[in-house]
Amino acid sequence: MIEIINTPLHKKFLSLCQSANAEIYLCSPFIKEEIVDDILLVKKDEVNIKLITNINLKNFYNQASDISAIKKLVLRNTVYNRSDLHAKFYIFDRRTCIITSANLTKSGLKRNFEYGIITNNECLINKALEDYKLLTTDELTGKISIYSVNRIKNILKSIPKMQFLKFPNINLHMVDDIYDNDKKAILDNLTGWQKNVFIELNSIDKLFFSSETVSYLADKLKNQYPNNHNRAAKIRQVLQRLRDIGLIRFISPGKYLKLWI
Repeated sequence: MIEIINTPLHKKFLSLCQSANAEIYLCSPFIKEEIVDDILLVKKDEVNIKLITNINLKNFYNQASDISAIKKLVLRNTVYNRSDLHAKFYIFDRRTCIITSANLTKSGLKRNFEYGIITNNECLINKALEDYKLLTTDELTGKISIYSVNRIKNILKSIPKMQFLKFPNINLHMVDDIYDNDKKAILDNLTGWQKNVFIELNSIDKLFFSSETVSYLADKLKNQYPNNHNRAAKIRQVLQRLRDIGLIRFISPGKYLKLWI
């Protein structure tokens, strides 16, 4: 069975969540707390949820996504961050799959005109599940911890409610999600290596950077960490941490984008 979905799918989506007996796989760049509340209300206690989403500070600040939604899932389930994510698909018990344009938001599931398919075709479901697992194990994908969630929440609390600054007149290819507000709020909530790497990256007048920059940062931080003889490896680890609080996008292996200006 393969059917077109061209009407709001909120009721059908929750019905599939309710009938799931083992696992629910969710993939959506944007996710809102009220939808997570709906899912948690109807699903069985023993059902495990996995979510792939886009952890991005500006999206949380603009309330396009809710960090509170992420926190509710992280506490008992598994959440992954994929910063270039645009796909939306949902798999229920390996029996049913929805591929759609709808995000896990009220607008996406209840109001917008969205389009997609629902299927119980075994071959299609297996392929979707294979792609899902590949996404979760890809080196551009990170696993979100409660530590990362709390760090994001603290940053958001520190950001003053003020009008966004305008971008300078530069080419912003692939940078729709650039955060352009108070950087002090970020600095006040970073410590140690994360703070020092952020400061050094902030001093670089480029949004895109590469693995060559990692070597540059390792040299710059030599005086601060003279006893660490694996600074480059440590910085690559820190970049993963900054990615998972929405400050860095991994474009491809060794290619990165700062998500602030």
